[in-house]
Amino acid sequence: MDDRDLKERLREEFDPEEPDRESYRHALDHAFDPDRGRMPGWTAPVAVAVAVAMVTTLALGQRALSGQTAAHLTAGSVQATSQSVYSVMPAAASVTPEEPGVHVAARSSREALASAGDVIERTEDGGESWAVVFAGMDGHRGNVRDLEWVTGSVAFAATTYGLVRLDIRPPHSAVVNKRSDIKRLDFVTPLEGYAIAADRVIKTADGGRSFADLDVGLTLVSWIQWVSVSRAWAAGPRGVVTTGDGGRTWKSQLQFSDPPESSGSLPWTQVGFTDQLNGFAYHHATDVNTVLHTADGGRTWEPASQLPRGATSDLVVTGPNAAELVEPAAAGRPSLCATGDGGMTWRCSRLPMSGAPGQLVARGAARWLALMDSGAVFAVSQDLKSWTTKHRSLA
Repeated sequence: MDDRDLKERLREEFDPEEPDRESYRHALDHAFDPDRGRMPGWTAPVAVAVAVAMVTTLALGQRALSGQTAAHLTAGSVQATSQSVYSVMPAAASVTPEEPGVHVAARSSREALASAGDVIERTEDGGESWAVVFAGMDGHRGNVRDLEWVTGSVAFAATTYGLVRLDIRPPHSAVVNKRSDIKRLDFVTPLEGYAIAADRVIKTADGGRSFADLDVGLTLVSWIQWVSVSRAWAAGPRGVVTTGDGGRTWKSQLQFSDPPESSGSLPWTQVGFTDQLNGFAYHHATDVNTVLHTADGGRTWEPASQLPRGATSDLVVTGPNAAELVEPAAAGRPSLCATGDGGMTWRCSRLPMSGAPGQLVARGAARWLALMDSGAVFAVSQDLKSWTTKHRSLA
């Protein structure tokens, strides 16, 4: 099971009894319609309330049941609190330029979203052709920081302009919240989701129109992943924490203390789990990368062999003991590296294209890549032998 399969299972837990599809779609369409002039003023808040009630009621009922069977954790707990609600506003007139990046989010071996700078494109044919779904703003001064599919027709993008919702059928994009500090997304339904903003966790129950802070017990947070309605992990440069009660309390599982030579740049950490037991923690400190693996939900962690130094891509977990990443190379041609034994051994193969590691996504046997090489490079392979590549300039 990869992260996509896990996400689909998680959504089934949040919404075990699917509401009437037409009513649900109608409520969401009205709730996120930016052209308020097409409907009376009172219908928009009613639509939002209906949509929120449908999903939130089911989620709370299931979460209550899950809480009764949550595993007992032995570490000291940290009570989570909510504060500082931010409401949706129109997109900012201008943003501070930042270095453009590349991202890819794949639903399958054929369908994916990819971004270069602030432009987002979609393919349905394995990368042979691409269509723009978000054309950027503000003279392309902005940047996409994260892309995530939530359903087969809804995706979100964290950008310097704010949180962008992408509806695929019919095609439509809109800035639903102008917060420009969101860096990473982890939505579990089109309405309920979590994100990393600056260095903390925030939560939404209305599709990103408003957010509240969620204290997870870490002073700096770079990653969050939910694997069930009750269980999640959050990670930062100083450690890894977990919750077994839907985010009400968080307990420490790992702590990192980096050597003085790593203090020149801020370390950061990610986690990747395939279920509630098996997962990896990947800690970056300057050019030293450390991998740890757990098979018991984080109660114990096994340090893996040290990865090569350098700015790799994120670690992509492909199985209980398996993971992959893209490693930079001096010659400019990166390598795809994989482990099948919890990180103890790695096998690397040189990729046939040049570029600095950007993002890697695995969907079954297919691999999607976004690289930086005096522009963006989008690449996809169905068999790891032949690759389809597209180049994009960074405006």
